[in-house]
Amino acid sequence: MDGSSKSIGDLPDMILQHILSLLPTEVAVGTSVLSKRWQYLWTSIPNLVFTEGLPAKRMLFLSFVERVLLLHDFSNVEKFSLTCDVLYDASRINAWISAAIRHNVQKIDICLDKFEEPFVLPHCLFTCDSLKMLRVEMCHILKVPSSICFSSLRCLVLKGVIFSDEYSTEQLFSGCPILETLWIARCIWENLKAVSIFVPNLQKLAIEEFNYDDEDLSDVNGCEVNIFGMSLKSFHYSGDLLNEYCLCNSPSLVTAHIDVIPSCENTRIGAYRVKQLLIGLSSVNDLSISRGAIELLNEVEEFFTVLPVYRNLTYLQLTTVPMCFDFKALLNILQKSPCLETLIFHQGIKVSPSCVEDDDGILDPVPSCFLSHLKRIEVYNFKGNEEQLYVIKILLKKATMKENEDDYNTFSETDLDNWWEVKKTLFLRKIKDKFA
Repeated sequence: MDGSSKSIGDLPDMILQHILSLLPTEVAVGTSVLSKRWQYLWTSIPNLVFTEGLPAKRMLFLSFVERVLLLHDFSNVEKFSLTCDVLYDASRINAWISAAIRHNVQKIDICLDKFEEPFVLPHCLFTCDSLKMLRVEMCHILKVPSSICFSSLRCLVLKGVIFSDEYSTEQLFSGCPILETLWIARCIWENLKAVSIFVPNLQKLAIEEFNYDDEDLSDVNGCEVNIFGMSLKSFHYSGDLLNEYCLCNSPSLVTAHIDVIPSCENTRIGAYRVKQLLIGLSSVNDLSISRGAIELLNEVEEFFTVLPVYRNLTYLQLTTVPMCFDFKALLNILQKSPCLETLIFHQGIKVSPSCVEDDDGILDPVPSCFLSHLKRIEVYNFKGNEEQLYVIKILLKKATMKENEDDYNTFSETDLDNWWEVKKTLFLRKIKDKFA
């Protein structure tokens, strides 16, 4: 700033080390050959990211990681990331993780593959009081010690791990007293029958699971996972219902996204698991739900009729593929959402061919929100075909919409080709491919 600096090498060590921390670790270490000034600057970088390359260069990779950890000074490490195959080097890899922990690491991201011997993460990892974020990705049994205390952990991501038993799994989650974000992706619960997750401070929970092997899961009971989250505000589920998830006592829940892609031939089991998910969402304000979930639920009437009243629900989005408007399960949800203000058909709308001739059974009785609170309906991928226009006709006949010409496009009788006598004004916003 005073005009005396002529090169990057004239900057203070602290700034140079910050610049090096933004570079790939290999590049940062490579700057040691530039000059004596740069020889040891990299030994204080806070971010250590190691990614194994070609198998033929494995020994070079192992030597490089050990050299960096050995020569790193006593300063703290903010992030330690390791992506590699384990093979027969389990003890070596655990030594690297332990070294990062000794440097008061705050973020650990490990992605491990190809296990040729028993593997157990180091015990010191589960009692690290400096750790704020932990991500573990490995298709291997997750064995945990009897004593777990993540006193500072706020974000936990588990991807592909195999839970070994009920007790250790419950111990893992209960050992995270201030955890705020939990993401469980493609993990395997088959060794467990029922497990309870108590995380009092949890605010965001995401669960993802898919049957990538295309196996017939119709006879698989799965695991019953009960989630107790008094502070939970956001819940996201995506998968094909390999297990049963129940949200218990989550009064703070605001947003939920349910994306179900059915793969189980036993639709009753699938419908039951959808019901269990939706029962736990009674306090939600903003709900996004896929057609797959509605379609499964629609198969078993005794399940969708026992759903709770969604008194706080003001925003409902229907996703993935065009929603069949005459699904009784969908109409049941609408009837149990008295304060709904916004209804979005994100991938379009349709009805069964048998309904086009007679609409007496649709929206009967008319949901109370259609007569009081409903302000907006959005239909995407609108093509203007016979089925879609038929649904619009029903909505025009039975929905009382709050007018706001500044925010919505008004479609008159002429715009709809005189299909019916327009009795009310329906505002449709962001319609794609209108009447294409």
